[in-house]
Amino acid sequence: MIAPYEIGAVNYVLRPPQDARGGHYAALFFETSLVTPAEALLAPGQGVRTKGSLNLRLATVFYVDVKGTVKRAIDLNKLSLSKDPEHDLYVLTADFKNTGNADVITGGTFHIMDKKERIVARGKFNNAYTMPGDKAGVTAEYKKALPEGMYNVLVTLTLSPDGEEARRRTRAGSLVREVEITIGEKGELISSGEFR
Repeated sequence: MIAPYEIGAVNYVLRPPQDARGGHYAALFFETSLVTPAEALLAPGQGVRTKGSLNLRLATVFYVDVKGTVKRAIDLNKLSLSKDPEHDLYVLTADFKNTGNADVITGGTFHIMDKKERIVARGKFNNAYTMPGDKAGVTAEYKKALPEGMYNVLVTLTLSPDGEEARRRTRAGSLVREVEITIGEKGELISSGEFR
């Protein structure tokens, strides 16, 4: 127990079992009582009345990767491009399953190139946080109209345990897929092939 306005230290050691594989996660909770029962019994009209104490819990989450055994992988179930006429934007979606043995944060970028291989549009997917066995999806939007013509859409999805890791290096790699699309004279999506 730590007295009011005092500072204390908590020491901990994490030792995974020898046969542990992949990623493991735990939380260390700190709890304090904000309202004692005597303080909580206020007269009517003077605030909140409770019959017990109000406790605040703060957790620290630990991510432990067992060296040499972590496999971060996803299976891409569906990757598609569509046009939302109501909001006048192109929507890219990717549905996947975490097939590894550790947490994975999936995000990424897309680039739309014309036939001269110039990039005419680009954007980012939101991040999706998954644990082993989880299914999730990421979405990206492009809000400007594309001129009539044929384009290649290049999608790069990265696999990373955290956002910082993605910026430093991508430990788990990435998936790259491409599709050819045709845009009509009013900016409508006329055709979209299969992502390959």
